[in-house]
Amino acid sequence: MKLLLIGLSVIALAVGAFAVGNFMFQKTPPGAVAVASPTQPEAVRELKLHGDISVVSDSIKVLNLDKTAWTDVQVSLVCGTSTFYVINLGNLAPGCSPNLYANQFATTDGERFNPYLKKASYVLVEATTAKGRGRLIENLR
Repeated sequence: MKLLLIGLSVIALAVGAFAVGNFMFQKTPPGAVAVASPTQPEAVRELKLHGDISVVSDSIKVLNLDKTAWTDVQVSLVCGTSTFYVINLGNLAPGCSPNLYANQFATTDGERFNPYLKKASYVLVEATTAKGRGRLIENLR
């Protein structure tokens, strides 16, 4: 009887481990990134925006390559891991590519980005599309 109970316990543990393993290692569909935030325990699917970022000297261009407009567009210059210098563009129509200058970006405290004193690690574009909220990243290093 003890042997039967031990056998059933081992089977139950194996089934539980298999279920947890499958849950933890689910594949993310192409073009989506699983992101877990501290305020939201389950993973959120985030889209990669269909666009382009080009950086020349202190000038940054963001191009919307989608067929529909992006809304709530936010472009950030990121220094290190936690300093964000931001411009809120509002809407960005398809094919539009505004020319942004590094000294136009500012932190929430109002500090302007100075390209002569600081180096950004990457440019981050976040926007809402017809398919959901997405992002586009361009490494600068």
